[in-house]
Formats: sequence, C-alpha cells, structure tokens
Amino acid sequence: MVAGKLIPAAAYVRMSGRHQDKSPAEQRTEITKLAKREGCNIVEWFSDEAITGDSSTDARPGLAALLSAAKAGRFKLVLAWHTNRLSREDPMDAIVFYNKLRKAGVGLHTCCEGSIDLDDFAKQLLLFINQKASNDFLVEMSAKTLRGRIANAKAGGHNGGLAVFGMDRGLFDDNGKLVRRLQPGEYVRQSGHRVRLLPSTDQAKVDAVRFAFNRFADADIGVRDLARELEKKGFPSPTDKGWSHHSVGRLLRTTAYVGTLEWGNEAWGKYHCAQGEDIVTANGDGKTPKKKPKEDAIRVERAHEGIIDMPLFDRVQAKLAERERKPSHRTRHFDYPLTGLIFCEHCGKPMCGNSLRANNRDGEQTYRYQQYVCATYAGYGRDCRHNTTCGRNAIDANRVLAWIVSKLQEIYLGPGRDALGEEIKRQLSAETRPTADVSRLEKRIADLDRQVSRLVKAIRTTDIGELVEELTLVRADRDRVKAELSEASRFTTPLDLDAEAEHIADSLWSLGERLNDSDPAVLREVLRQFISRVTCRWEPYQAGKYIRSRLIGGTVELR
Repeated sequence: MVAGKLIPAAAYVRMSGRHQDKSPAEQRTEITKLAKREGCNIVEWFSDEAITGDSSTDARPGLAALLSAAKAGRFKLVLAWHTNRLSREDPMDAIVFYNKLRKAGVGLHTCCEGSIDLDDFAKQLLLFINQKASNDFLVEMSAKTLRGRIANAKAGGHNGGLAVFGMDRGLFDDNGKLVRRLQPGEYVRQSGHRVRLLPSTDQAKVDAVRFAFNRFADADIGVRDLARELEKKGFPSPTDKGWSHHSVGRLLRTTAYVGTLEWGNEAWGKYHCAQGEDIVTANGDGKTPKKKPKEDAIRVERAHEGIIDMPLFDRVQAKLAERERKPSHRTRHFDYPLTGLIFCEHCGKPMCGNSLRANNRDGEQTYRYQQYVCATYAGYGRDCRHNTTCGRNAIDANRVLAWIVSKLQEIYLGPGRDALGEEIKRQLSAETRPTADVSRLEKRIADLDRQVSRLVKAIRTTDIGELVEELTLVRADRDRVKAELSEASRFTTPLDLDAEAEHIADSLWSLGERLNDSDPAVLREVLRQFISRVTCRWEPYQAGKYIRSRLIGGTVELR
C-alpha cells in the first residue's frame, strides 16, 4: 500500500494500575498490528497511566489532549485496544466524549470490537450497552473489593497504604508468624498470608513515639511545646519537614501504637463505602475523603504488636479530650507550676506569674523575685472604671509552692504506704451503696418510660393541653431518676475492694514521690492531679501613703 494513502490515526493507551490485564506495552503492540491491518499511520500516541477509566476527561491529561488534537483535525481515526480503555464512565457521561469525537469527524476502531461508526444508530446503541457493562463492572468490582477489605480488617490485617510512623508492615502466615518485613511501597498478595503492622526496626522512631506519649502524659505540656522538645532532642519526624503540633496531635491519637486496628474512619469510595461491616452506596468522587461517625469504623484490639501500653494511651486520650473541652494555656515557660490553680479570693480571678528582676551596672542579673499577682490588678491596676478594686495582691511563688508540696507529702506520704491503703479502703467502703438502690431506680425508669410512651400516643390522637403538661412533668421526673441512677451506679460495691484500694493507693503514692521531680513540667502535672484550686485571702493595710495587701489565709481544695 502506498504510504501517502495511509489514514492518519491517533492511538490511546490507558492502564488503571499495576495489575491491569493489558499493560501499556501489550496494548501498544496490539494497536500497532491493528494499524497495519487497517492501513493506518499512527501520527500521535496518547496515554494515561494509573488513572481509572471512570475519571472524567478533564482528570485524564492524555484523553484531554487526544480530544483537543481531534478538534484540531490532526488525525481521522482513534485506535485503542478496547472502548473501556477510553472510558468506563456512566454511559450518560461517556456519550459526551464520543459525541465530541463524532462532531470532529473522527472515527473509532478497537482491537476487540472492530470498527465503530459513531454516526450509525445500531453502532451507537451497541456502544451505549457496552459502556453500561463497563461501568457496571467497576461498580461490582467496588463492592467485591470493599467486601474483601472489610474481611481483612476484621481479621486484623492492614488494608494498604504506608505504615504509621514508628511501625513497619510485615507479611504473616496463618499461624501469626512473621515471614518477612515489607519495604515501603512493596505490594504482596499471597494466599494464606496477611499483612500486619509491627514495631519498626528503626529504634529512633520507636523511641520518638514512646517519648512523646510518656512526656505528654507525665508533664503539663501542650502539643506545640512537645513538638519543640522532639525537634530539640533530634528525634526523626514522620516527614522531612520536622515536628509540628499537627504531626504530634495525630501521633498521640493513633491507636496502632497500642496494637489496635481502626479501619473505615473515612469514606473514599466513589460507588460504595463501609458502614461498620455493611456495604452501603456512596456518593463520593473517589479522591476526597469524607469523615464518618466513629461507630462506623471497624476496631480490632490486639490486632498486632504495639509500642506502648493501653493505660498510658488512655491517660493521653483523657488529657487530649479534656483540653478539647477546655483549651489549655500555652506552657512555654514552666517557672510557675501553680498557674491556673491559684486564685484571688477577693475578685475570683486567677493569679498570674510575675518576676521582678534587678541587674548590676554590668547588666548582670543580681536577683530574680518570682511571685503570683492577682490577674485583675495585673490587667487594670486599681481601676474603678472596670469595677476592680484589688490591690497588688502578690505571694512569693517559691514559698507557696514549697508549702503546698510539703503539705501534700505530709498528707499522702507521711502516714506510710500501708496506712494510705487502709484509709482509702475505709473511704471506699463508706461510699458503697447496695445494689438494691440501683435495681429500684432502674425499675422506676422503666415505669416512667411506659408512661411517656402512653402519653405520646394519647397526644397524637388528641390535642389536650393537660396531657402535654403531664408529659413534660413525667419526662423531667425520668431525667431526675436517671441522674440519680447514674450517681448510684458510681458507688456500687467494687468486685474486689482490696484490689481497688491498692490500685488507688499505688497511684497516689507514685504521684506523691514525683512531687520532688526537678522538671517543672512534670511537677506541674502532678500538682494538677492532686489540687483543683488554691484560694488566697488578703487583707489591706496602710503603709505610709500606700495601701498594701497582706496574705492572711487561704484554702487548698484537693481532688
């Protein structure tokens, strides 16, 4: 055949992933053979790799370029291995692409389906049917893949993606024995084996995780200051950008560090998503994750080996939850461990740390006097316009701290460990209530529930104001009894009173011993475990032409 009579054509190749049945090289070979058979000269090649067929034309650079070249008239025919390489979109969306080819005067020929005349109604109908089958294949594959992921998650397997910081991926057999560790990005699918997480061989990363959890639990420190400490100590970070409060916050909330697998917190699917163990229809784009309720996630405890223990993890989660409810102050300076705990009785405002410094002629600091000053006075002074009449109520920071620490040690450590355990056991015994009270309250709530249901049904059939008023009263009575039941349940007799008393005594004794810790952040956290509030009482007095304040007493409220 004369070369000048060859039909100018464009070839298109697409591969969704590494496991595509026809690789780009194989598609190119088949298309080249097709071009020779049909007398075509391939003037341009277009391709999209690692892009699914249900993506829009704009999301596929190769297909978008092909369409632009077709409109420019650079070829008369498009060659492909199969129409599903061009599109697996919904037929109503895909028909837009084929219509643009038709209007550009470009034909279509595939290795599997032959010549497709886009102007022929029968061919259009067949193309529509094949397009629907291609799209249905994706939808069905989505459900099957998701079903397999759910089963894998329930068995404690890792469902793809990189391992979290400080953990590696490993291939385990059915007996739970490690076969080998997997490299980042390595994909393995082997019958009778499952991919699970395990602590990393990089000890520096493991140490970073343990330091972060222990430091946050034991010290009164925020995630920003913790990020600074991790950076200062040179711990490796999850990314090359170093530690930030975002990365620290994510790390402290990761359940994988205690061996717990959580899967399904976000919905990524375009066609389906998991709701617990159920598969439901999704309406996503396959790219942007949608946050799901926590109860929709699959959670498997002891799915793999962890890095930290559960009690430490629970302490950290409780502390994070408390700070979310009540945003904490920044703790860049730890010179005032009682900040947030010590208050002025006169105005009820907290007392803030303040330092008085003096330097010699050479600029060297000769002394530093640390104190707590009433925040009202620090903010406004003696300003009546702001309804503040507090004087400069101040107390020596080191003296009040030393006094509180000595008193706490006297109370908790003075009698001795055995005496502390006996006292706690006595108090627990006094707080217990018979389970009969709980049973009585539960029966009362059930009776009130029945009354509420009866009144609701009556109100639906008639509109009587007295019934609405009675329903309001019954509901209020039910809420009151529920609150009483909740309180009574807290004081039911423990299964093992001695064990409970010993556990509490051990915790208090350990806290008491840490009162001597030289780290201000640790001391601050220990004080917050013991103390809920310190109130200082002041008395004004005349000192020459000035009015001063002297401390005359106060209270320390223990938790």
